[in-house]
Amino acid sequence: MALVTVSGVVVDETGRKDSRDWMIFSPVYREGSAGAVVTMREQRVRVVAGVFTAELEPGVCVIGNPDGQ
Repeated sequence: MALVTVSGVVVDETGRKDSRDWMIFSPVYREGSAGAVVTMREQRVRVVAGVFTAELEPGVCVIGNPDGQ
């Protein structure tokens, strides 16, 4: 399997683009697409001009917004 691209637009309550960084991590250790181990280390995803884009290993992940939810 190859990496999966996830993307979308992020806006605030007023409809303005929200470019705050989000966090992402795997909730468990698991095998990655190339046979490597996917760790649970949290990574920052930069949101540019309100667009969230991340290339992820296939499988379960947790995405946290800038407010910690």
